[in-house]
Amino acid sequence: MRWRIVILMLGVLLPCGGLAKADVDFHQDTTIDSGTWPGNTNVYDTAILTVKGGDIDSISAFDNSTVDIIGGTIDTIYLTDLESATINLYGGDITMGFYGRFTAPNAINIYGKDFIVWQNQDRAYLSGKWADNSDFDFYFLRSNGLPDIVSLHIVPEPLTLSLLALGSSLILYKRRR
Repeated sequence: MRWRIVILMLGVLLPCGGLAKADVDFHQDTTIDSGTWPGNTNVYDTAILTVKGGDIDSISAFDNSTVDIIGGTIDTIYLTDLESATINLYGGDITMGFYGRFTAPNAINIYGKDFIVWQNQDRAYLSGKWADNSDFDFYFLRSNGLPDIVSLHIVPEPLTLSLLALGSSLILYKRRR
């Protein structure tokens, strides 16, 4: 009897393309380091989702949640109206882009350098480099120009920071003499 159920399940699942994509809901702080996350990954309440790796179909941020993307591959990121979600991008690969309503009080913070913005029909594209010098390029669907909720934060190169630290220490040294 058990084998008949397994064979019946395989007979149903295989023609349908395998297991259905399942939504995953996070209401507490969570870190994704690896793995494949098909379906919607939803973040609610005041939860903080940190993405360091893995392959994620989509992330939706609701309520007062925060999503910190440091690495990994994400196809799409959704923001809805009347939410206060924050998306912080430090790295990773956004293969498609952002969907939803780009209105306050939502916020998108992008940390990188060499930013370039251009328009193509109903999409505003953004490209540049992350702090580790890897390239990025994604779009904001149904946006005429970069949405107002997007803040670009220029991350200086490590050599620049070193020179600033050296200069500051020399000034302090001369003042003490």
